[in-house]
Amino acid sequence: MKRAEVQASVIIYILTVFIAGTILLYGYTVVRGLVQTQEQVQLLDFEKSLTDEINSMSFSFRDVKEEKFTVPSKYELVCFANLDVSGTASLVPQTYLLIKDSISDNVKRNVFLLSNGKMKYGFYVGTIGVNVKGMNDFGCVNATNGMLKLRLEALGRKVSVSEW
Repeated sequence: MKRAEVQASVIIYILTVFIAGTILLYGYTVVRGLVQTQEQVQLLDFEKSLTDEINSMSFSFRDVKEEKFTVPSKYELVCFANLDVSGTASLVPQTYLLIKDSISDNVKRNVFLLSNGKMKYGFYVGTIGVNVKGMNDFGCVNATNGMLKLRLEALGRKVSVSEW
């Protein structure tokens, strides 16, 4: 092999590695973006389905339903707060300072999603009462394998949320 052929082969190998690396990096970026978009869609779907269910039941009285909701897998805990009762913030454990501050500051959020013990997302579903694990007005329910099982009881203008 001549020296010029060796140099041409090296340049071709370097260009091949560069092009393959660029394609892999671009593919990784696209896949990561799709996963993030999928999580956002799941989160919005959970928010809408829970809000719709609470709103539809708020026109009933004494109806009880077991509802299963799909929660994005990175959230392991969903907390509920009754905003109609003063002093609800005092029921929130000190480890959930963002939730406590949100309720104390009268921010209109009564459902909070937690990941690794920290609040990552919150929204308002309508007027709810809370009775989770014997605690009234504030409580958290574990989301197991991305599923959340709730007992919803219509109380007329309000829906009581508890763990099933």
